[in-house]
Amino acid sequence: MHSADPSLQRDNPSEAIASVSDQALFELAPVTLSLTDHSALWVTFQALRAQGVQDIADYFLSDPRRLQQCWQEVVLLRVNHRALSMYEACSETEMLARFRETIHPERPADLLHWFVALWNCHSDLQHVSCDTVRYSLKGKRMDVRLHATVLPDSPSPWSRVLISAEDITAKLAIEKENERLACIDHLTNLSNRRDFIAKAATELSRAQRYNAPLTILMIDLDHFKNVNDCFGHHVGDRVLAAFAGKLRHCVREVDLTGRLGGEEFAVLLPNTCAREATDVMNRLRDELAQSPVESTDKHSIFLTISVGLAELAPGIDSVEAFLSKADSALYTAKRSGRNRLCIG
Repeated sequence: MHSADPSLQRDNPSEAIASVSDQALFELAPVTLSLTDHSALWVTFQALRAQGVQDIADYFLSDPRRLQQCWQEVVLLRVNHRALSMYEACSETEMLARFRETIHPERPADLLHWFVALWNCHSDLQHVSCDTVRYSLKGKRMDVRLHATVLPDSPSPWSRVLISAEDITAKLAIEKENERLACIDHLTNLSNRRDFIAKAATELSRAQRYNAPLTILMIDLDHFKNVNDCFGHHVGDRVLAAFAGKLRHCVREVDLTGRLGGEEFAVLLPNTCAREATDVMNRLRDELAQSPVESTDKHSIFLTISVGLAELAPGIDSVEAFLSKADSALYTAKRSGRNRLCIG
């Protein structure tokens, strides 16, 4: 390791050779490494325990100034070249002087729980991990996975803690995008059936807990089969996507929209009564009547919709029951001649 660190001086020549080997491994490691001194923090934790503090995490979290103290008591001793690159530091000297700037100002608690986990480790298993947010010295935000290991040759408790850091920003972005894609209907970019029902269940529970109004709408595009038969499925897909855009335009951001399948859509309107929901659908129907959803070389395609509306009432204990009530109203609208809204 670093020859300037007094704790690393060796009187035994064989230990000196090992130190040189360690230093080479530190520099050539394929991961970002930092050598830190947490001994002052260890002393603080010891003192708190002696004072009878049982929940160290709660002690620090109860006062932001105490929380900041955690990192004030950690000293960075050394970083390898990969750490300099990751944190966009010009030199090790700059990194040592400014490393506290890499800590997310609103997430020091991530690292507090890490320290407490380290404190609770058995002496023969002093290794912990956590995910947090860090910044480079140039201000670049990074999601980072940290692994800390207390080195067994530390001259005092926590005086030599080796930390590896992995920038997982891109990995998390891919995971988040995959989660998003699993929840949307790819043609319309609305929630798919599964996602709509899951989110609707949350809204239903909230409305029942606070006795708030909640309205659900089932929408069917009238005679949509004719669009596919006359113009082809590729035009039909464009019509569905265009309708979804008009639907989003007519509702609020807090409203939940979804494509349940085929030409059937659903909208959940929190804190909305039947009259207000009817106004929303009338605006949508007016917009559809005034402008085509799609135009081909020879034709402009206008849509009409049939809508079934249901308002939350006693006895509705699930999203499925709520949808069933709206679906019955939708069936009534279609059987009554379409291009209308019926309330269940």
